Amino acid sequence: MPPNLIRYFAYGSNMSSERLTARVGSVQDRGRAQAYGWRHCFNKRGADGTAKGNIVTAHPRSVVHGVVYELDDAQWAALVGYEGGYHTIAIEVRGAQWLEQVAVLPAGGVTVRTFTALTPIAGLAPTAEYLRHYARGMSEHDINSDYRARILASANEAAPPPVVEDTGSG
Repeated sequence: MPPNLIRYFAYGSNMSSERLTARVGSVQDRGRAQAYGWRHCFNKRGADGTAKGNIVTAHPRSVVHGVVYELDDAQWAALVGYEGGYHTIAIEVRGAQWLEQVAVLPAGGVTVRTFTALTPIAGLAPTAEYLRHYARGMSEHDINSDYRARILASANEAAPPPVVEDTGSG
């Protein structure tokens, strides 16, 4: 890998190559990967006030599925510009088909960059449009169907309970 390429682990809407390409131009798709010791949640407030995806540290056997892309420095800078409210972190991922082609860490993974929320906020819900990017990206990369179902179902769990008005007839 030339030194100017950055490995990026997309675990949310950027798993969709269409969405990522629209943001930063053509990128190299390196396929599925898993980040162990992390958990996915919808607890990052977007600029529109709705929930966006996030990862938080979790039990070592917890796993977040995603996609690794390679971006050049200019693409990475553009992506960071889109991802306001996050900070970048380096994590280890495993399971990618291309790991045999790169120098791996002793535990069998490779270091990638990704994003995590600066200020996680509970009780937010993502929009249906945002979730379509998730579904498209997970389907495009053949992410485990059980994981797909859990992530999409968790979006509904993140929503605040509906407001019930007391009609006084009770």
